[in-house]
Amino acid sequence: MANVFKTLIKKEFGDNCYYKYFFSYQNLLYQNECDIEEVENDEVYKDIYEHLEKMDINVLARKQKRLVDTMMVAFSISKSYLLIAIAYIVSLYIFFTMGTDPLVAKGCAAILTGAFLYKTYEFIINKF
Repeated sequence: MANVFKTLIKKEFGDNCYYKYFFSYQNLLYQNECDIEEVENDEVYKDIYEHLEKMDINVLARKQKRLVDTMMVAFSISKSYLLIAIAYIVSLYIFFTMGTDPLVAKGCAAILTGAFLYKTYEFIINKF
């Protein structure tokens, strides 16, 4: 499992640039102690711009297509996780309200919770 954006950036710009960008943002966040959504990093923007400005329009179009595909994968991951979370909550509600043996309901809840925790872990890894 790997973050879809991390994979894209590594593929497009290389491992060295990915880690340079990552540590640049990490240092900026630790120094300013602010929210990630408020952070702007001109160094990263300039580096990416310099990398892209030298490229042919056809190459840029292919990179844009890969970015759009990656965004669709990210949206798909979020949508499927939301459906899994809803199914988990509904399943727990059904098990505990349909009058089954409490031991069976607790066993089913434990299995469902384990599966849900695994999907949550997978979602966090892919999303962030």
